[in-house]
Amino acid sequence: MKKFILLLLLIPVLAYAQDDKKHFQVGAGYSFGFFSPSDVNDYINYRIDEEGVTIIEGTSDMVLNIGGRLFVGYKTNFNLGFEAFLEGALGPKSIQVSGGDDMTFMFNRLSPGLKLTYDLELGRRSSLIFGAGIMHNRLKLKDDGEEKYRASSWGTKFSVAYQLNFRHIAPRVFVDVDLAKAKDQGFEMNYSGVQIGMAFSGVW
Repeated sequence: MKKFILLLLLIPVLAYAQDDKKHFQVGAGYSFGFFSPSDVNDYINYRIDEEGVTIIEGTSDMVLNIGGRLFVGYKTNFNLGFEAFLEGALGPKSIQVSGGDDMTFMFNRLSPGLKLTYDLELGRRSSLIFGAGIMHNRLKLKDDGEEKYRASSWGTKFSVAYQLNFRHIAPRVFVDVDLAKAKDQGFEMNYSGVQIGMAFSGVW
């Protein structure tokens, strides 16, 4: 009886030892972001008033940005891991105004970072990946192609992703919450907001 109980105790240990979950992951993705950079929007409204024009089509506020990312990650047998990433985002704004050419603005972000992850397995082929980490944000605002403000600072990222785990490929959909803002001579460039996107990665 004692040997039988010992065998029952050893089964999950042996199964865990044989279940090699660790792997590397390299991928790329894209996203659509939602934000509200108040000082940037105030600057755009000021420039419209300064030019003495009226808006014919569109609005002056930036609310959307488009992002892209590269990442490399490692998952351990304990479902914990890390992910290093490089993200870029563009916040373009073109406003059709009276009495002249369109007014164009561009609010950009470049952010390398690192986050810790936890992989919650939902089944053999799917999982939820939770992440939290830091990133260094380099922000830049351009007015008609001319750089007006530039600043950088540290920020944070929180993320959740639903991933399909095939043999050598792992597509995922994700939602990120970013805290990213910096000041240039008192002018605040705020890229904080939410990203929703999709990514594809190779698994080894």
